Amino acid sequence: MTDAPGADPSLRLGMLLEALDVQRETAAQAVEQLVRHTHGLDAIVRDEIGQTLRGELSALQADVLDAQVALRGLSRRLSARHLLGSLLVGVVAAAAPLLLASTLLPGPAELRRLRAEEAMLQDRLRELRQTGATLELRRCGRERSLCVRVERDRGAFGSDGAFFIVKGG
Repeated sequence: MTDAPGADPSLRLGMLLEALDVQRETAAQAVEQLVRHTHGLDAIVRDEIGQTLRGELSALQADVLDAQVALRGLSRRLSARHLLGSLLVGVVAAAAPLLLASTLLPGPAELRRLRAEEAMLQDRLRELRQTGATLELRRCGRERSLCVRVERDRGAFGSDGAFFIVKGG
């Protein structure tokens, strides 16, 4: 399209419109071709993704089956071990109290000695109560030390006055 001086403006406008139509048609064809290529690529990508996914799922299924077989074998072995372990725990549970009783509880001779000591202490306690020796003992202070009620009005004794008569004694 030559732009001749003095060319008719309507002729120039017509030529421009014709060139525009040609460009529009060319662009439309390019877009259609691009859409076809895109659809083709879409189909190829979907097919590749499907094939990859099927392959991976097949491999996963094979791994799951292998794991299932291994777990069944392990389950059989553990069932036998579980039975043996349960029996062992039952034996230990039955033997433990007997063993503890025989080692921790006093034997017949020790029981006789403890009963004799208890009887002697009971007699001594009865004697003290009959003579009026009743002390009021408590735990005192932060350390919870043993303390006794005293009669302050009866005086203090000892070189430093640290001794008092026990109330009830």
